[in-house]
Amino acid sequence: MNDDVVVLADDDDLLDAVAELVEAITERKVLKARSVAELMTLGSRALACELAILDVNLGANAPSGLDALTWLNECNFKGRAMFLTGHGSSYQLVQDAHISTNVPVLSKPISGDDLLALLEQHDGRN
Repeated sequence: MNDDVVVLADDDDLLDAVAELVEAITERKVLKARSVAELMTLGSRALACELAILDVNLGANAPSGLDALTWLNECNFKGRAMFLTGHGSSYQLVQDAHISTNVPVLSKPISGDDLLALLEQHDGRN
């Protein structure tokens, strides 16, 4: 089975909520990962996804969503990516996401309308 979207978040409630939201508004299948290590373990299944939704902060002293994006890019991920964050723009990882990537950053909590608009806005782009 080929999953359409991979969601990476360390919080189970957030992970499940985003996955359900994506499935409900896009009718795409969702593959879930709770850490960068778990994402990497998913390997080709994650790399086959057309969209990666990555939580920027995955916990203290843990690899971040930026590390996940680096891994995806190193593995020639062909899909699009977007970040989620509950932190303000002054948070270092959020600043790094804005400065060092060309990936949209969406603030949590997210609504279905906000996610759908962002998906449509970036449809077909990496």
